[in-house]
Amino acid sequence: NMRGLRATYLGLFLCNAIFAAVFRSAGEGVLARFGTFKDCDESKNPSCKGNQMIFRASFSIAVFFLLRTCVNRFWRPKSACVVTMIVCIVEVPIYVGILVGSFYIPSEFFEGYFEFARVASGFFILFQILSIVDFSYQMRDTLIQRIELAEQSAQGGEANASSSCVAVLWKSLFLGLCVGMLCGIVAGLVFLYQFYGNCGVGMAFTTVTTVFAVIFVAICVSPWFDAGLLPPCVVSGYLVLMCWQALTSNPDESCEPIGAIPTDTNRHSVIYSAIVGAFAMTWTSWRTSSAATDMFAHDSPSKTATTTKDPAAVQDFSTVVVVDDVEAQKAQASAQREATTDSNLVPVEPWQFHFMMFLGGVYMAMVLTDWNSTNSTSNGVSMWVKIVSQWLTILLFLWTSVAPKLFPNRDFRVYFASSGLLKLDEVFFTPPTSASSRGGTSTVSVTSSASAPPAFDRLVIVLIDAMRADMVLGSDALYGSAVSTSQVQGKRENELSSFMPYTKSLLDEGVALGYVGYASVPTVTMPRLKALVTGKSPAFIDILKNFNSVELAEENLVQLLEHHGHRIVFYGDDTWLKLFPKSFLRHEGTSGFFTRDTVEVDNNVTRHLKDELDPQMHHAKSHDWDVLVVHYLGLDHVGHLKGPRSPLMREKLEEMDGIVKQIREAVREQDKVRREKNPDARPSLVLLCSDHGMSEVGNHGGATVEESSALMMFIREGNGRVPNIPQDRRRRMQVDLVPTLALLFGVAIPAYSTGLLIDELVADSFQSTKHHSQALIRNLQQLYALARIKFHSSALRTFDAEFHTVLALKPDDDGSDFIPELQIACQQLQSRVLESDGSEYDGRKVAGGVALLLVAIVGCVISRSFLVALAPRQWSFLGAVLVVGTLLQVIALSSSSSIENEHATIFFFLTTFGVGAIISWWRDAGARRDRRPLVLLCGHLVLVRCLRSRNQVINFGRLNGIAVDSQAPGNEFANDDSLSILTTGSAIPFLPTEVTMAAIWIITAWKHWETFFSQVHKKTNAGKALHVSAQLIFVFAVICAALCARASDPEADVTTAIVDADTSARLVYVASLGLVGLSVGDAPARWERLEMACWALAVLLQRTANLPTLLFLCLELLALTLWVRAAQANGTANTGGCTQALLCLWLTQMSFFALGNSHLVTTIDISNSYHGLSGYSQGIVGLLTFINVYSGPLVCLLSVAQWTRANCKASEVVSTMFVAHVLRFAVYAIIVYFMRFHLFIWSVFAPKVRMQL
Repeated sequence: NMRGLRATYLGLFLCNAIFAAVFRSAGEGVLARFGTFKDCDESKNPSCKGNQMIFRASFSIAVFFLLRTCVNRFWRPKSACVVTMIVCIVEVPIYVGILVGSFYIPSEFFEGYFEFARVASGFFILFQILSIVDFSYQMRDTLIQRIELAEQSAQGGEANASSSCVAVLWKSLFLGLCVGMLCGIVAGLVFLYQFYGNCGVGMAFTTVTTVFAVIFVAICVSPWFDAGLLPPCVVSGYLVLMCWQALTSNPDESCEPIGAIPTDTNRHSVIYSAIVGAFAMTWTSWRTSSAATDMFAHDSPSKTATTTKDPAAVQDFSTVVVVDDVEAQKAQASAQREATTDSNLVPVEPWQFHFMMFLGGVYMAMVLTDWNSTNSTSNGVSMWVKIVSQWLTILLFLWTSVAPKLFPNRDFRVYFASSGLLKLDEVFFTPPTSASSRGGTSTVSVTSSASAPPAFDRLVIVLIDAMRADMVLGSDALYGSAVSTSQVQGKRENELSSFMPYTKSLLDEGVALGYVGYASVPTVTMPRLKALVTGKSPAFIDILKNFNSVELAEENLVQLLEHHGHRIVFYGDDTWLKLFPKSFLRHEGTSGFFTRDTVEVDNNVTRHLKDELDPQMHHAKSHDWDVLVVHYLGLDHVGHLKGPRSPLMREKLEEMDGIVKQIREAVREQDKVRREKNPDARPSLVLLCSDHGMSEVGNHGGATVEESSALMMFIREGNGRVPNIPQDRRRRMQVDLVPTLALLFGVAIPAYSTGLLIDELVADSFQSTKHHSQALIRNLQQLYALARIKFHSSALRTFDAEFHTVLALKPDDDGSDFIPELQIACQQLQSRVLESDGSEYDGRKVAGGVALLLVAIVGCVISRSFLVALAPRQWSFLGAVLVVGTLLQVIALSSSSSIENEHATIFFFLTTFGVGAIISWWRDAGARRDRRPLVLLCGHLVLVRCLRSRNQVINFGRLNGIAVDSQAPGNEFANDDSLSILTTGSAIPFLPTEVTMAAIWIITAWKHWETFFSQVHKKTNAGKALHVSAQLIFVFAVICAALCARASDPEADVTTAIVDADTSARLVYVASLGLVGLSVGDAPARWERLEMACWALAVLLQRTANLPTLLFLCLELLALTLWVRAAQANGTANTGGCTQALLCLWLTQMSFFALGNSHLVTTIDISNSYHGLSGYSQGIVGLLTFINVYSGPLVCLLSVAQWTRANCKASEVVSTMFVAHVLRFAVYAIIVYFMRFHLFIWSVFAPKVRMQL
């Protein structure tokens, strides 16, 4: 029987442990004969040979049980005789062969094995702790069950007097165990205080043990918790034992037991001690393995019909750690009741037992070597391992006692996973350079009192959101004059700068200096504004903060200008007001997120220019400011709505050109008025700039040339024609603006600025090499102070030696002779500061975040639902395809190219799944009579190919030099180096929008009507009425979405529209809410109505070009739904919980990429997220944007939910998907941390983390 098999393997483990322990203590002479032991240096490590023997014995037994795990997991013998023959004839000789062979393995191999053993032993200790706590509950439940059965038998009267005696005996045993354990605990604590209370460590450990033992007993006997006295007694006894073991391993000789007798050096005593240790090790491994098997092997074939215990009636340990699905418990109880007691059933040992024995074999290497002590005594590692194990036991038992009462019906796996994600989010997406990262307060700021005199009195900043540099400087500034590809030639023929003739003329006349400002990712407004005022590259967390900005606490240019006495006035994007709520003399903000507004959002800024820039300065507002900031948003909104090549963009550029002319001429006149009043007045500087660029689609957020090419243009008067700038110096870092403006206006450079001076502007503005050199000295000192924070001093020794002369210069020195050397030194420092050395990432936080994710995974793994999903009966050929494909996807995350082309991977895997399903159908001769699965799977393959039609791997067309007109509709990404999306055009361009929406409605409605008619006999009249109402609401929503699309079409005749676009969209929202409300009232049809609501919102919010893709997706879901039904009806394929979960995961990924999304923020389309809105609402717009981006995955999830509902496997699907998602993120977090030095960390890996999160 099963116990006999366990006893056999236990005896083998015990013999192995005794053999290893005896040879470690008394077999040095025998071991010395083997060459692999001769390299031990016994002078440094007297236990070297003995430890090497332990490692070999541990390795042998671990390999044996690992092989046994694999064999037992995937192969089951048909006869009990076969089991006996395998154990006696095959397995024992195999073990002996492994053990003998291990003597010939070089010792170097076991250095790596030791590191592996440390990690594996940690997992074994965790399972050991789980088993101890579980054992305490099991003992209580068993005794209570025995008492209740005896009492029930005793209720029969006089004839059952013996049963009454049995009940009394069981009660006496229960009470005796509790009293005996309490006495043993008290005696143990007295013993610890008596013999180990002479040192601080012993007193501390013993006191902690005593306090928590009292707390456990007090909690568990209280009426509120009602856990009983036995569990705390068992756990407290284990705590006393672990405390004693930890103190005996204390290497501090002052903590030796009082009155201890010196160790007997007699060999017989040593051997006896070794044998006792081997027995203890064997018992620990057996107890842990048996308990873990009982906890995890809920679906074991050895369970028989005699098991009638209802899992829902007893507080099972796994349901205490993580609250599991009640549905899974009912299914498990049903499975146990249906089990048979066939006498021919072979009692196959669960593979979990063998796997735990494998971990126990590895753990043996740590225990018997005292965690690889370098001498014959114990070391500190062993002590801390044991005491930390005790503390973990305390935490776990407290959790299992308190959590069910404090947090009823909570799934803590989600909490652990969320905590891990937040911890990793804190690591990867917070700004990398901060004073706290080096454990001190920054002292790098240069005081403004030591700054050079300012070159200008007034500053006017005209920030035009998303203005790409070529809109003023021309295409050659972006791509270079030497580039002559067909795409660039097409842009030269349609220059956007031709719509800003006045602004471009300022450059030609030498009045202004123009640069392309490189904006690092993420290229969205709030992060780039922070970079423009702090000089520091933003973090990816700022993408989310972009929608809810908070006050900027870091040292910045606005703060320094304000402290220096400059009065600042602001009009425009209210993001500035959130970042600097108290810095402006006057202000008026406009919302930057209502992208449908392209007119009023700019007019609300321009209307203030008449007063603030009164040419004659008669108005009071025209002379009480020193810095005027205006932030225009209309151009960015036009880009989101129509793209940069639309007629609306031409009108907006011409409007901006007129505004630049108005501002420049007004400032020039104001300067004349100021000079008339004060001849010493300095001129004003007008800065025309942008926060980021714009892709050819009109979006931004990525790292393409178009998105990262911002404009920096300086317009000034009074110093004649500006010098010509070489082509190679027209590209500057956008952060270079910060130190340049700081020194031009006589304020300190922000502490964490990484920018360089724009030398041409500084030299032209000061007209003095002395002031120019002093500005360079200040820039060098600020960068050097920042480098000392970021790097260790030893990393700057070479730099110090090379530039010691310029480093010795003081800010007031005349360094005119050192200007070239100062420029080189600043450039080298900037390159060092900008490069990531990895030291700014806290590895402990990374480990903490990943650990929390792994805890969530373990919590799910030990739940019944996941184990049922992974039971042997669930495995099939299709399941293997899905599991292997999912693992390959996780492995592929380590490659930047694989991330950029992840869509190709998922389309390939779905095609592979279809082929595998056809093979499974063909192999089943009985199922071949039904041709429906074959037809449906062929349709699946065709539809996957159609969905893939808009994606291409690595832009082969561009790489092979195929001429593509990037200005043609659908080709906006043709020149994108970061994306593999080839076209944004429609998959079926000739199909009218109304026909596409009608087809989606017909398919979805027919699928749900079929479900309704199949269950119509179960429906009441009210249920039928609700179903008809839902269908009518759905068709109404689709019609309103079609009317909205028609009214929004610029080529359509708006006068013929029945209702306007906003009204139609609002009706769709109302209808969707109605469907959601109906889903709440009718649980059997909940998922169908939620799916209809999601389809209604999808056809409304998606771009018109995506509607044919939605039609293909709808057909794909219909085909797979019908295939699942057919497969379950005739048994052609195993569509269990694991299979459905992983297939759902693949479908969600496929739909995400098919709708034109990617790992980059660039592809997020927010233009349709404002349908029906008259203003900006962060919650509503955020929700609509989420539905827009994830509409494909949402309909896939809701469709798969209907499959699982029909098969009562929702808990299996949820558990499997949870593990897959959390494991994927945990692995990817580790990959990103080790890829932090990679060239594409900010353009590929970090954006993928954000999108994954």
